[in-house]
Amino acid sequence: MKMVGNIEGTILDLYCGTGTIGISFLKVGKGKRLVGIEIVEEAITDARYNAKINGIEEKVVFLANPAERAFTQTPEIKKKLNNLGLVIIDPPRDGLHKNVVQMICDLKKESDFKLLYISCNPITMVRDIELLIA
Repeated sequence: MKMVGNIEGTILDLYCGTGTIGISFLKVGKGKRLVGIEIVEEAITDARYNAKINGIEEKVVFLANPAERAFTQTPEIKKKLNNLGLVIIDPPRDGLHKNVVQMICDLKKESDFKLLYISCNPITMVRDIELLIA
């Protein structure tokens, strides 16, 4: 958490699972709000519960949606990303879908946020980082 420095705005946590990473950032005072997106509905139910037991449920929005279609299926989500300070991505082994790469690039045109990429597959991580840089 130290390496991302100070985060003042909203945190977007793509592939958030049960919300552990994003909630951890809020609990130590990094970020003001958290928007988490995860395809598994049961994980989102657990994420909401985790936010509640950590006393931050009023600061979080969790959506059960595929990350690659989050903005097209739920366009109102972009309104919740004002003052975006950090984007956390912890994708599945296959890495980022091309739509997610484009979505992150589009967001970067609108906000100057930090990006934290967590991966269990260094091969897809390298590929994705190269796409994001290009």
